[in-house]
Amino acid sequence: MTRYAVDETRGELVAIWDTGYGAVAITVANLPVDLGSRERLALAANLSGLSDALWRCYTHPASAADSLDENTEGWRRQLTREGFATVADHVREPNLPSDNGALLVSYDPVEECAHRVGRALHAASDAGLRAAVVAEVEAEVEAVEKAELGDLSGRSTQAVQLTRQDASPVQVAAADEILARDPLGADDLFLDLDPTSACVAAVHWLKAAADVASRVSGRAASQVVLEADNIEAIPVRTPTDVLELLDVDYSPTDIVTAMIRDAMAIAAGQVPDVDVLRDRLDEAEELADEHTTDEFSAQELRKIRLTPLDPQRPARDMLEDLLTGIHGCWLLYNEYADHSDVDLDDEVDEKLDDLHEQMQTEFSNAVREEARAHRYRLGLEPAPHRPTRPALRLVASDDDGDGEDEERRDIDLEAEDSCEQVVSAVLDAGDPDIPRDLIESMLQVADDDIGRVIAALIARGVGYLVAMKDGPLVTADLDAAMEWLGERYGAEYAGPALAAASLAGHYASQRMLAERLGVDDVTFGQLSDVLGPDLFPAIVWLCAALVSTVGEGDIGWLLRYRPTRED
Repeated sequence: MTRYAVDETRGELVAIWDTGYGAVAITVANLPVDLGSRERLALAANLSGLSDALWRCYTHPASAADSLDENTEGWRRQLTREGFATVADHVREPNLPSDNGALLVSYDPVEECAHRVGRALHAASDAGLRAAVVAEVEAEVEAVEKAELGDLSGRSTQAVQLTRQDASPVQVAAADEILARDPLGADDLFLDLDPTSACVAAVHWLKAAADVASRVSGRAASQVVLEADNIEAIPVRTPTDVLELLDVDYSPTDIVTAMIRDAMAIAAGQVPDVDVLRDRLDEAEELADEHTTDEFSAQELRKIRLTPLDPQRPARDMLEDLLTGIHGCWLLYNEYADHSDVDLDDEVDEKLDDLHEQMQTEFSNAVREEARAHRYRLGLEPAPHRPTRPALRLVASDDDGDGEDEERRDIDLEAEDSCEQVVSAVLDAGDPDIPRDLIESMLQVADDDIGRVIAALIARGVGYLVAMKDGPLVTADLDAAMEWLGERYGAEYAGPALAAASLAGHYASQRMLAERLGVDDVTFGQLSDVLGPDLFPAIVWLCAALVSTVGEGDIGWLLRYRPTRED
């Protein structure tokens, strides 16, 4: 968050925010000479409170809540976020006390903080100061909005010091690229990126490093960091917990967000899971009874940590531990790697330095290859192999039954509204795998014409998104749709949909793809190569999310974007 202070010597209102390395300060406005010290400090304090409330919308997004149903925490977060557009208006025209002293106070934290800033400005009664503060508030709101889109440049860079309950696919992809450049030297992760998203990428690379070290050492991948602790003292709890969770098929995103949300809840004085706490207390009691004979030792063993992370900075603390875990994998790899071909008779120190560098290069290359082979873990692209689900019955194929099976749904692949039919099927069934099953079913049809039908289906889907790019749809609509998709179905579906959003003019996804591919402008062919068989499903997922959010669940909303034959 941005902190506001008064420079008494210069008579200025100053804004200060942290970056990944040091802090930045700017002058917001010259304060009126006749404005008292208490009034000056009140304005600075209220601006700091507004910034805190604004950035809490970033760190606690609605998408990270358990539910968006009315009167739930997620519902309240969403309402607060939707009020960003009116924040500056509340500063300009705040609620003021009536003649009898009554004051209307908002339940919305951002709105009420904006009114407080406005009341402080009203007391100052200076038009120049009001204009400067309104401009400052608008800049702070814009910084939060940019950070939500994964753009942490400029003023939004303060987000690198914050812990967010959710991960940004754009930031995860950027962190993945940094680790790919140097798995053992990724300090830039702390300077330029959202630490929660960086943790997701670091979990993926920790798993790759652990698998490489496991093959060389013969130790289980989940135990390599514990083994490395015998070589060099390193933190083991968080990396080991993460590796064990990966072994039971939790995704990096699920692991990171769950651990971070628990730590944030503990920092807020809450117990995230009472049953887990009871189990850990019982384990500590059993450990004390089994291994101690005096009360002092028993009390020490009964002490437990509520979370392996630092509750005051959980994301950055987790990132530090994960990167140290990768270093631990290197230590174990170096310990067990074959050095028998090295002659150390002469110039021992020089040869040892060369050997160390050579082994680090070999380890880094092996980890890169392992991470590349399993990049789907990040949820940014589809997994290479999925079990085939029962195929949908297609109108374009021969009739294969009496049509009485209610679990099957006819999709008329030649109809102009074929994409709308698939989107409707996804929303009605609550099953995002329907478009994947559809493509798999079509590929199994023994028909020379099926390639043309698939191409036409994809072309129609692309037509919707291109029409959205030229229509009234805005970036915030696409962001809301992807948040909805990620919340309900996870990164496996939201990641490809984010890439598909580039067709609808989503700047952040266009930039992410361009940086990943090393090009200035991404062609449709390159996008198709990135998504592979998930190209059409990703379009459907994005359209389904837009129908549910912007279209308020009305499939007819898509009709306005349906491409015509002339298109």
